[in-house]
Amino acid sequence: MKQFIDLGYEKTSIRSIVGGANGEVGMFYHYFSSKEEIFNAVLQQYNANFIERLTALAKESNERSFTNLMNLILLEVDQAITNYSNIQPGKVDTKMLILLHHNALLAIKPIFGKILFVYIQKKEITSPIENTEALADFLLFGMSAILHDSQIDDNNTKTESIKALFNQVLSIRLEE
Repeated sequence: MKQFIDLGYEKTSIRSIVGGANGEVGMFYHYFSSKEEIFNAVLQQYNANFIERLTALAKESNERSFTNLMNLILLEVDQAITNYSNIQPGKVDTKMLILLHHNALLAIKPIFGKILFVYIQKKEITSPIENTEALADFLLFGMSAILHDSQIDDNNTKTESIKALFNQVLSIRLEE
């Protein structure tokens, strides 16, 4: 992961990966068939903890209000951003970070879609459209745009902006 983040996909070689692991090229091909395969494994590993926690929270949807669950999810997002920031010391390949972020959004989309569906069925939230997947996309990518807005450097302001977006789109009032 470190090599992909520091050097980017193109400049990371199988030899440099194997060298970093004090291994042999033959060992690499015993576990992976290509650089693309290990790259995909890196993306999955990077997002696994956040996805695991979000999945656990989604399972609690019958026991929590939507506003309570969203506040917990926003705390998880804040922690994920902190972790994301910690992998950016010095030189970092921007394309790689964009790929990591995009992959994370795609990975959590089905989980978030299920959360929305459950709360729509419970009538705690209302959707302006019938397509829950499109709604999940809109909210996740909207949340992402706010979180990565370089003109806002205060996390509280970002969180309040995300809540305002959700309040408007879902016709709810997220607790402060």
